[in-house]
Amino acid sequence: MKKLAISVVTFNSEKVISQCIHSIKKFLPKDFYTLYIYDNASTDLTLEKIKEFTDIDIKIILGKDNIGFGRAHNEIFKTISQPYVLILNPDTEFLDNQLIGATDYLDKNSSVGILTFKILDTNKNLFFNCHRYPSLFNLILRRIPFSLFKSSLKEYSYMENDYNKIFEIDWCSGAFLLVRTKLFKEKEFFDQKYFMYFEDVDLCKSITSINSKVIYYPLGQVIHHWKQESRHNFKLKKYLVYSMLYYFKKWGLKLI
Repeated sequence: MKKLAISVVTFNSEKVISQCIHSIKKFLPKDFYTLYIYDNASTDLTLEKIKEFTDIDIKIILGKDNIGFGRAHNEIFKTISQPYVLILNPDTEFLDNQLIGATDYLDKNSSVGILTFKILDTNKNLFFNCHRYPSLFNLILRRIPFSLFKSSLKEYSYMENDYNKIFEIDWCSGAFLLVRTKLFKEKEFFDQKYFMYFEDVDLCKSITSINSKVIYYPLGQVIHHWKQESRHNFKLKKYLVYSMLYYFKKWGLKLI
């Protein structure tokens, strides 16, 4: 049995999906993984781009509607049997083969449930993808371009830590989550009340609530071609606010 399932959800991802799959092919041996893609009813050339890759093991699930990030990944999780699953955004790009070493790290550290890599932006600058559990105060500060409370934001994103070393964190970006499958299925899958946003925080909270660790593992690096779409799109802002309110209702409101 292959060691890894790679779970990708696409929606009108024609501009990024080929680069993502090319990087997987470049750095990972074929006998190490199966790539699972759930397409959320794309209307562009996403599927055509995916089907160009005929020489690797890809399983495609076609959605009839856009059911959101978490529900789509849940459909993939129903079909996998590998011991580890990588939740991966289609707008990411591998820079090395350290995913093999990361699964070996999980083999040797049974207390770790989730692992994330060092994430870089399109210009290969460090993206601070590790965070402490959110308070309402910190979430508001993150939306203010010129904050007077920089020390709080630095603490929130572990900026006092050395991002070249392994360390334990509360939660990390859903762009890259390497998860121990057994733990995932002992808990719920992604909470389907989130359409998008906060699923990653919620998942990490669920895992740490059963005394399993979330680890930042900088030996591996990926580029995330990330766009802050919710800052400019009113519909996405509504999803963001709804998800934030639901998260605090579920886990309790933390003001500061």
